[in-house]
Amino acid sequence: MALLFLVGAILCGSVLQYGLKLNPRLFHYIDYMDKLPSPMKLDINTASRQQLIELPDIGETMAGRIISFREENGPIKTGDDLRKIKGMTERRIGNIRGFLKGLL
Repeated sequence: MALLFLVGAILCGSVLQYGLKLNPRLFHYIDYMDKLPSPMKLDINTASRQQLIELPDIGETMAGRIISFREENGPIKTGDDLRKIKGMTERRIGNIRGFLKGLL
């Protein structure tokens, strides 16, 4: 039984290491998730610029666009609202969706 556990642990570690070699940006996601308390998710309509910047794939420019959009158009409720923001691609939405609360 212990041998089976050891083999499983080695296999999981190898898969994780291989995945990180293929996509080093995963380190950013792992680091960010470690900083959040487990059930905590960010409200995109009240988040500060700095909180938005800390989301995966959102830099200073995109954080500014999100804030400008919500000031001009009101609350962001759906992915369709996010798609209206210049530069907000499906990939970006997919990267941040799990970190946001209340987004349909």
